[in-house]
Amino acid sequence: DFAEVLADAQAKGFAEADPSFDIDGVDAAHKLSILASLSFGSTIDFAGVEIRGIRKILAADIAQAQALGYRIRLIGFAEIDGEPVAFMMTIPDLNEKLAEFGGNLLPFNWARMLWWLRAPKVRRMRVPLMGVVKRLQSSRTASQLAFMMVEYIRRASVSKYGATHGDFGWVLASNAGMRSVGEAVGGTVDRVYRIYKKAL
Repeated sequence: DFAEVLADAQAKGFAEADPSFDIDGVDAAHKLSILASLSFGSTIDFAGVEIRGIRKILAADIAQAQALGYRIRLIGFAEIDGEPVAFMMTIPDLNEKLAEFGGNLLPFNWARMLWWLRAPKVRRMRVPLMGVVKRLQSSRTASQLAFMMVEYIRRASVSKYGATHGDFGWVLASNAGMRSVGEAVGGTVDRVYRIYKKAL
């Protein structure tokens, strides 16, 4: 199973001659430790980092994941004192595919959309939701966590989806923190929304 796939990946140049750091998750753990040290302003005890790689995954595991509509991947996340402190949800820009259907999902384009979503390739990725726990908002740590998540998402979006652009969705004009993160990574205002209200 794994040994055959690994040998094939090495022959094609996707895996290094000694791929242990990659397949055992050590390389991802090193990077996460460095980013966490910078974000939290502390020294990370690498011996205390929990690491699980993909070496023991079988073809049956991958088939089961596919049957459930999932993919097995190496992921890294950071916590402070065991508490998750930030998240970012990213999705392909469905509007790109919807435009090919003339904006209409009926009668059968909804099925085409679902089939495309199994392995989508898009120009733009969207971030509809992103957040940091309230006690860290407006802190230096919150900004560093945002940069860390943006970088992880950027790499995954380029390698998995072939994306060349990212979209933070909508950000309030008063949200100086998110605006500064967007500007710091080279982002520009693409669209402006107006919200109207009326007493009913």
